[in-house]
Amino acid sequence: MNNDSLEVCLNLWFVVDKDTRLIYRAAARVYALTGTDDEKAKILESLSGSDFHIAKSYSLSKYQTTIVDKDGKQRQLSGFFSQNVDTYLPDIFETVCSDLEKELPVQPFVTLEEKRTYKMEIPKEPYYVLTFLIDDDTGILKPN
Repeated sequence: MNNDSLEVCLNLWFVVDKDTRLIYRAAARVYALTGTDDEKAKILESLSGSDFHIAKSYSLSKYQTTIVDKDGKQRQLSGFFSQNVDTYLPDIFETVCSDLEKELPVQPFVTLEEKRTYKMEIPKEPYYVLTFLIDDDTGILKPN
């Protein structure tokens, strides 16, 4: 698709526990971008390796997964889910988009004829890049 109009796009990150390989946190950030989908993807991908440091974090406490501990017992673990994100992504995406859209600022628009304001909105199906982060041996998050 060739869409050169200004559009709100997102970077979305899932933080993965290096030992269990379970996702325990999400983060997201919005951007106002123009260009084709390929151009937007290149920009979002270039920012995905660093902007998670300043992105808004989201708890995953309402999600649960079943794990098998070292003794072979199954138990429920709150705030985690597997890297098979298809089940959880729509719900998380809806929460993130709704929350971030509320934070988009109202912008003034002034001409000689009028004064008005506008506020950008996150599209129903926004362009986004999903990146998984995992902490290294020193505890620093890095894209995986």
